[in-house]
Amino acid sequence: MVYQAMAESVVALPLPNKTEGFFLPGIEAMVLADWAVVPDCIASREYSLGKANISSCVLNREACQIAIEDAFKRVKSWKCLVNKWHGRRLSANYSPVQERNSYQSILNNVDTIW
Repeated sequence: MVYQAMAESVVALPLPNKTEGFFLPGIEAMVLADWAVVPDCIASREYSLGKANISSCVLNREACQIAIEDAFKRVKSWKCLVNKWHGRRLSANYSPVQERNSYQSILNNVDTIW
């Protein structure tokens, strides 16, 4: 139900906990909605930089409202299609297969780390 709502949304606003360890809903919002507004949390900083279809803001009502209004302006531009393409490419880096490969690489190199 949440995924369907994101897919039907022009702008999605997933709300993280400030100390979120890994915030997957932000990535899912980039893939499913035209634009994602993700309030800043430790876990979203990695993927909210760059040319993707995502904006970051402070986690409060006023900042979210301003970011949403800005996102609605952005989706009217042809550049939004390019941003969405970048968002989908970026999200592919967070697939379960990619995460497993990264973890396996770390385990394979444990001897060189220590």
